[in-house]
Amino acid sequence: MSGRTVDEVLDEVGRRGLGAEFRRVVVHEGGYKVEPLAADQVGGDWIVFKAVPARAGVVGLEVTAERQAGLEYAD
Repeated sequence: MSGRTVDEVLDEVGRRGLGAEFRRVVVHEGGYKVEPLAADQVGGDWIVFKAVPARAGVVGLEVTAERQAGLEYAD
């Protein structure tokens, strides 16, 4: 799912009968951190960096507003 848009990933998540929650990826020198993000703050054209299990029936999507140098998207 890495490298795809939020809309593309949410379509797949929905087909699997799952929900999603979001975390914004903030890149800094030496790495990155993730911060909680409300669904209404995420654009459909944002890029999914990583999908991780959140809890039963919910996937956590780590997202960026645009592709970030220093992150390796799977594409």
